[in-house]
Amino acid sequence: MPIFMKNLEGEFKNCNKAFLNILGLEMDEVIGKKASELGDPVDADKYVKTDEELIRSGGVAAYETYVSHQSSEKYLCQLRKALLNDMGNQPIGIVGTLQNITEDRKKSTHIEKLLRLKDAMMEITHAIMDNRDEEDLFHLILDKGLKTLDKADHGTILMRDESGLFKPVAWRGYASDSIKDFELNLEKSFVWRATSGSMKKSVLINDLSIYFNDTVPEMADSSTGVQIHASLCSPIIVEGEVIGLMNLDSTIKHAFSDSDLTLSEYMREQLEIALTKRKLYDRVVFLSRHDELTGLYNRRFFEEYAHGVLKRSRRYRERFCLAVIDLNGLKSINDTYGHQCGDEIIHLFSTILRGSFRESDILGRYGGDEFVGIFLETDKAQLKIRLNHVINQLDQKHFDYEGKK
Repeated sequence: MPIFMKNLEGEFKNCNKAFLNILGLEMDEVIGKKASELGDPVDADKYVKTDEELIRSGGVAAYETYVSHQSSEKYLCQLRKALLNDMGNQPIGIVGTLQNITEDRKKSTHIEKLLRLKDAMMEITHAIMDNRDEEDLFHLILDKGLKTLDKADHGTILMRDESGLFKPVAWRGYASDSIKDFELNLEKSFVWRATSGSMKKSVLINDLSIYFNDTVPEMADSSTGVQIHASLCSPIIVEGEVIGLMNLDSTIKHAFSDSDLTLSEYMREQLEIALTKRKLYDRVVFLSRHDELTGLYNRRFFEEYAHGVLKRSRRYRERFCLAVIDLNGLKSINDTYGHQCGDEIIHLFSTILRGSFRESDILGRYGGDEFVGIFLETDKAQLKIRLNHVINQLDQKHFDYEGKK
C-alpha cells in the first residue's frame, strides 16, 4: 500500500516504493517537494485544506481523490491522513496512505448499471407480453438502453420491413426530418462491416470514421448538428434471422468501454428472449383460434363466434347467411397422391376462398374437407353469386403436383 509522511509545511519527507509507483516518480522527485510541485498528481487544493484542518483539529481525514501518474493515467484512490505527534504530543507532521480503488469502483459501477438494466429489461419484457403498441415498445427499449449507458446520447432501433431493408422505428437525438426516411441495407451497416457479416453479438465501435467509405452510407443527422463518433451496435436475432438493429451512439470518440459492451450484449440477449417469447405467445394465441394449415378459423372458435352471431341476430334482428362447403373427391386424391398433395389442395382452396370474400366475413375450416362461413348483411342471392365465383376460379385453376395435374 502506498504510504507517505510529510512535515507541517506540506513537504514530503519519506514514502515507500508503492507511493512512488502510483505517481510514476523517483524518490528524489518527491522528497522535499509539496503536492503542488509534483505536476498536480493529486487535487492539490483539497489536499492542502485537509492538511490545515488536521493541524488545527487532529483526528483522521479520509476522502476519495484522483491521482495522476506521470503517464497521464488517473487512478481513483481512497486517501487517509492523520496528524503525527512527537513524544510530547506535539504535531510534527502528517502521515497518510493511498488505496487504489479504481477497479473496485468500476466493478461497483458495472454492478449498479447491470441492476438498473435488469429492472429495465423486466419492464420491457412485461410490455412485450402485454402486447403494448409497437411504437411505444421500441421507444421504451431505446430509452432504457440510453439511460443505462452514461455516455450514450443518441440511439436508434431499425427493424426489417417486407422488402428486406432496415428502417427506423424509434430514435433519440437524431433530426426527425433526416431519419424518418432513412433506410439501410444490412450489408452496408456498421455491424456488418465490423463483423464481416458474422453478426452474432453486440459490437463496440469507438471510432466510426474507419468504416465510412463508398459502400457505407452517411448517417442520419444529429438534432444538435454534432457528429456521431462511437457506437454500440447490436443485431436483434429471432429464430436465426436478423430482424432488427439497435444502436446506442455517442458524440464522444472512444466513449464506450468493455463494460458498456457487456451491458449492451446482456440487453440484446434479454431482448431477443423476450421477442422470441412474444412470437411464441402470438403463435399459441393464433393457433387457439385458427387452423394451422389454412389460416382460417378453427372449429372451436367458429362455433363460439357463430353462437354470438345467432344471439345478436335474435335480439336485434340482424341478417346473416351461413354456408357449409365441402371439397368433393379429396379422399381419392389423398389415397392416390398422398396426404401432402391433399393438404396443398386444401391450402389452395382456402386461399381462393379467403380472397373471394370480405374481411368482415368469418371463414373457418370445420374439419377435413369441410369449410364454413358466416356472412353478415348478405342475402342468399348475393352469397350464391360469390360462391359461384369461387367455383369458377377453381375450374380455371390448374394444379400440378410432382409433374401430374
